[in-house]
Amino acid sequence: MNHKISADKTNKKIVVDKGDTIEIELDESPTTGYSWEIIEIGGNVLGLQSNEYKRNKIVGIGGGGIRSLKFLVNEQGNGSIKLKNWRKWSGDIYQQFQLDVEAQ
Repeated sequence: MNHKISADKTNKKIVVDKGDTIEIELDESPTTGYSWEIIEIGGNVLGLQSNEYKRNKIVGIGGGGIRSLKFLVNEQGNGSIKLKNWRKWSGDIYQQFQLDVEAQ
């Protein structure tokens, strides 16, 4: 089963099964210098499958889009996905996202 997660699920916990996927979609505006980066992926329980940026079709130059990160639930256990939206060169963190995962 694929679990689609949006920004409003930050600091929440979800229960999933081994073999499921978790797809997190977050707004991103890389032209402002801020982009999402993975801080932590919960041990061996979760593995990153893909990390893509999709620009919104209706926006003009400099407009934003969606960062889509897909994780595979590799095994049973507990883990967390921690992300930050930041400017690498300055260290400024604009937002953080965390999802706690219980895999059965």
